[in-house]
Amino acid sequence: ELRWSSLQQPDVVPLLNFKRIGSADKAIVRVIPTRSALYVLKQDGVWIVSGYSSPWSIDPFDPTIELIAPESAGVLDNQIYCLTHHGVMRISDTGVTVVSRPIENLINAVLTPSMRQTTAAYAFGISDEHDHKFYLWVPQAPGDTICSQAYIYDLYTDAWTARTDPMAHGLANPADDRLYFVNATSVRQERKDFQATDLADETY
Repeated sequence: ELRWSSLQQPDVVPLLNFKRIGSADKAIVRVIPTRSALYVLKQDGVWIVSGYSSPWSIDPFDPTIELIAPESAGVLDNQIYCLTHHGVMRISDTGVTVVSRPIENLINAVLTPSMRQTTAAYAFGISDEHDHKFYLWVPQAPGDTICSQAYIYDLYTDAWTARTDPMAHGLANPADDRLYFVNATSVRQERKDFQATDLADETY
């Protein structure tokens, strides 16, 4: 179910303020807002919720998308990027697009039946609005409990790069435009001076 509060009363959620979305036996995996709509990512596809107040308009958006890693979904430039059974997909008001075709063999390796459960549990994404990049960290072997490989998509160049530092989770902090990562022993902060020669190394 999708539930919502009363208008301008975020702590008040009447019992009747709910809608069931899609099949009742398929769970809601993530709910992601953009500037124009709310996207509900379920086990049976993607639904879109629009409108300014209740009653909301709730419509199926794409029933073919299966989100593999719930923590991989993030918003970059008002578009959702996430790891699905088709690869890394971009979801926007205009539709869906697979953006990981250039690294399809690498992405497919973490979507194999032996890897899917580990990928679903530990893969995560970071949307870096300042650098216009989407980071996807993934495990490399069944049973891994930390991600040891990252694939980075540059929104402006439409290109992929990789990095191999192990991470358990991370985020992009809009307050200082730096990335923060957590691994097994420490929290790391991206070190930036915002110059053309900046290598954006890390500090602890």
